[in-house]
Amino acid sequence: MRVLKNKQNGYTVSLEIEVSPEIMEQAFDQTFKRISKSAKIPGFRQGKISRSVFENHYGKSPIIQDGLSDAVNIAYSKAIDSLKLEIVDFPKNIQIGEYKENQPLVFTCDVDVRPEVRLGKYTGIKAKKEPETAGPEKLAEELEKLRENFVDFSVTENPAKMDDIVSVNVAASVDNAPYELWSRQNLAVKLGFGHFGPEFDGNLVNLKPGDKTSFTCTYADDFANKDVAGKKVAFDVEVVEIRSKIMPELTDDFAKKVSRDSLKTVQELKEAIQKQLDEQAQQKSEEQLRTDLLDAIIADSKMEIPNGMIEREIQHDVEHYETSLKRSNATLGQYLQMINKSEEEFRAELRTNAEKRVQADLVLRAISEKENIKASDDDLKDEIKRLMPSADSDEKVEDEMRKVNKEGFRRMLTQKKTFDFLIKEAKLS
Repeated sequence: MRVLKNKQNGYTVSLEIEVSPEIMEQAFDQTFKRISKSAKIPGFRQGKISRSVFENHYGKSPIIQDGLSDAVNIAYSKAIDSLKLEIVDFPKNIQIGEYKENQPLVFTCDVDVRPEVRLGKYTGIKAKKEPETAGPEKLAEELEKLRENFVDFSVTENPAKMDDIVSVNVAASVDNAPYELWSRQNLAVKLGFGHFGPEFDGNLVNLKPGDKTSFTCTYADDFANKDVAGKKVAFDVEVVEIRSKIMPELTDDFAKKVSRDSLKTVQELKEAIQKQLDEQAQQKSEEQLRTDLLDAIIADSKMEIPNGMIEREIQHDVEHYETSLKRSNATLGQYLQMINKSEEEFRAELRTNAEKRVQADLVLRAISEKENIKASDDDLKDEIKRLMPSADSDEKVEDEMRKVNKEGFRRMLTQKKTFDFLIKEAKLS
């Protein structure tokens, strides 16, 4: 194999490659072994035919037709390796020259490589770092949510109010015809939830058990229930029972209950929630800082991105959706039908974020190369120890190292170290 031409224009490299007769013969032999398994020649066992017998019966054309493609692939891979090109898409504009027996074969192709990034300013960037702790109002909000999760309801004779659960007998009609879907006996309605719309809930407020009322509700054109959207619905309602919400008191017993006895007091509960909130605030602050720094660096840098890189990221997103939907026994086609979008429209919506991820990766790699930032094997081992406390010996660490994609793991840690460098060099306020 020889590279006769290697010319780069932007991110596209034009190659002219000579395939040696030796590589072609190697490819032809592989092709023969593959296609001869299904060949049938009288007097010979299937799969036990020699190449000479095969060629005498079928000629050389079947081997050459398939083998040339194999030979080109072998030579292409060898050329890419020898030139140390970082390919980001499949080769295109492939032109294969005329084949002559026992003569070198020449082919040309264009291939897109990782584009050059002309970095702008990436040190001394002004950025604001958000607080890394949660304030008292956030703690109070979380405690209220926790109490809501353990709320109870008690039968009351008091007038109904929002958040009460009201059991009613309902007769609904649309255009003077009974509407069976909403006509129920002893139907539980949580006031404020709006299953029948806010106007319906409002008409039940201040009613008591045994009260009867009739009213009409008008529904907007975009109401979720299409049967009644844009229409008026007449209701006859009888209140059967009212249950009011009882919020649990914030006591030591409550702390024990919600923590399954792992916490003994309200103070311990507050401290545990505060710790979790602070961890979330710190993570959010760091993520926002990284995003702000990257956005500033990308805006000041110049790069021309091959479409294949963006399409590959979009495909990753599509496959992620497909995997998630599969867990719910659904398909992407069903999801697209539900949201009334074509696959082309769906992929177009994914494009912006995909392009941003490609830009971020290119910029971070350019900075790490310029600043000679690398993740060493020791860095990888330390990260495994941090992520997996059970890896408490050199043997266990090495065992975990064998399970991971080492180069992918190294790239991830190199990015992390690059971010650490950018944050250190930034002007934070």
